[in-house]
Amino acid sequence: MEALADEIEALDEILRHLGAVETGKPIGLFGGGPSRSAGVLRYYASLARTHVTEEIRVTPDIRAVGSVRSLVRRLPMGVTGAIVPYNSPMILALYKVAPALALGGTIVLKSPPQAPLD
Repeated sequence: MEALADEIEALDEILRHLGAVETGKPIGLFGGGPSRSAGVLRYYASLARTHVTEEIRVTPDIRAVGSVRSLVRRLPMGVTGAIVPYNSPMILALYKVAPALALGGTIVLKSPPQAPLD
């Protein structure tokens, strides 16, 4: 995800132009779309590096003296389906794709046919 963020930043001017064309906004008003998208990817990449997938919890046992140890696992639970609307599809797609990929999940993405990055 870090490498994709680097590529998005390298193609900032081209992506900004495509974004302005697809939304109908002037390029000057398009703002930091591509750089904001790269920031989303970097944020979820950092979460993926620090995410704890297993945790041992110790709770008091009310039936006996002592405690009970439980292993809690956080694992992907299947496929995520995501539909992206027409307005600003790149950033909105990354808001859905990045968390799923960061935690090891799979995603099926339906982008709008009007988007130039479709």
